[in-house]
Amino acid sequence: MLGDYYHSEYHDVVAAASSNTTDFTIYVPWSDNSLINGKNSYNCSSATSAPTNVTCSSDAGLSQFRLQPGKTHRLRLMNVGAAALVHFSIDGHQMQVIANDFVPLVPYNADFITLGVGQRTDILVRADADPAETYWMRSTISLNCSVTHNAQGLAIVGYDQQDGDIWGGNSRRTEEHRPSFPASQELALPTSNKSAAAAAADETAFLCKNDDLNMTIPYTPQSIDPNPSAVETVTVDLFTNATGEHIWIMNNRTQYTDYNMPALRQVAEGNDTFPGVAANVYNWGTNKTVRIVVNTVYQSAHPWHMHGHDFQVLAEGPGAWDGDETKFVANPLRRDTHMQRRYGYLVVQVTLDNPGVWSYHCHIAWHSSMGLNIVILEEPEAVDGARAEEVVAETCTGWDQWTMSNTVDQIDAGI
Repeated sequence: MLGDYYHSEYHDVVAAASSNTTDFTIYVPWSDNSLINGKNSYNCSSATSAPTNVTCSSDAGLSQFRLQPGKTHRLRLMNVGAAALVHFSIDGHQMQVIANDFVPLVPYNADFITLGVGQRTDILVRADADPAETYWMRSTISLNCSVTHNAQGLAIVGYDQQDGDIWGGNSRRTEEHRPSFPASQELALPTSNKSAAAAAADETAFLCKNDDLNMTIPYTPQSIDPNPSAVETVTVDLFTNATGEHIWIMNNRTQYTDYNMPALRQVAEGNDTFPGVAANVYNWGTNKTVRIVVNTVYQSAHPWHMHGHDFQVLAEGPGAWDGDETKFVANPLRRDTHMQRRYGYLVVQVTLDNPGVWSYHCHIAWHSSMGLNIVILEEPEAVDGARAEEVVAETCTGWDQWTMSNTVDQIDAGI
C-alpha cells in the first residue's frame, strides 16, 4: 500500500483547501510524508503541521520485504493516499505489468509504475539480483502533480538467505526447509541507486499521466461501440464562489449531497427527476453506452474514478478533446480509475449494465469534498425499490432522528 500522509486532521485539510484565501500553499494542501505499507522515517525537526498533543519520532522504521532468489513474485500495488500521484520502483529490478484495477493486461515491462489515488496495478518482479545485497523500494510523490514536505517513500527489499547458503531456483531443498531471515531480523540499509528511467519520471517536468494507452492493452479484447447512446462533455474548473470559498465545478455546477435525502433513497421512493442543480445528477435512463468527455481548464490533474463499472479509456491528452476518433486504440484499456493530465482531456466510455446510483468523481479527497462529482442515475426503473429502501432505511431513519436535535457541520460535498 502506497500513499501520502498528512499530520493535520482531515476536516482541517478540507477547510484549508476550500478556504477564502489566494495563498496557494494553503488551498493546495501539502502532505507530510510518503508511506509504504504505512511506514517511513520522518524528520521531526522539519515538522510544520504535526498536532501539538502528540510525540514525534524521527525513527519510525521502514517496511521490509524478502524475496526468494530465482523466483517470480506478484505484487499488488495500491495508491491508498489522499491526493498524491506516486511513482513506484525497486532498485536493480525490472517489473512486468500484468493488470490495472483487476483487469488483466497483455504483459509489458516497466522501470517504474505510475499510480494516481485509488489506482491499483499488479506487477511481476523476478528476484534475479545479487541475493547478498539489499535494495531500495521507492514510492516517490511526483512534484509536478502534488506538493509535499517529503516526496521519498522508502522500504527495504532483501533476499531470503542464512549463513551464506542462498536458496536458488535449482536448489534441492524442499520448500519446507527453505532458510530465511527471522521475521524480527532487520535488513541492512541498501546502497542501491534508482534507475535512470525512474529518476527521470520524478523530474518536475514529467506529465501527470498513466502509461500510454498503446501499452496498456487488455488481455481479453473488447471492441468499442462506435455509436454510443449518449455523449456527455464536461468542462472542469476551480471556481471561487460569492463567499470567496473554492469549489470545483463541472459545466458550472458543483455537487452537494443532502444527507437527509441521499440519491438512492429518492430513487427507491420513485423520484428520478432531481430538478435541483446541487445533486448534479445525470439520468442516463435506459441508454446502453455513454461516452464521457472531460476537459479540464485548471492546472490540477485528476484521477477519475467510477463506481459500479469499469470503463474503456478511449483517449487522453493535452488541451480539449478535438473529437478525433482515429486516436482510439482498437482494444482500449478498461479500468475504474484513470488519470486526467493537467490542462488536458480524458475520454471514457461505459456500458450501462448495472442499474443503480453511482458516482463518477475525482479521487483526490478534497476535490471530491469540494464538489468534483457526477451522480449517475442508471436505469432507475430497474432499481429494486424495496431492496434499496431496505438497505438505506435503517441508516436513514436513525440519521433523520439524530438530526432533528443535532446540527450537522457538513463542510464538504458529502461523498
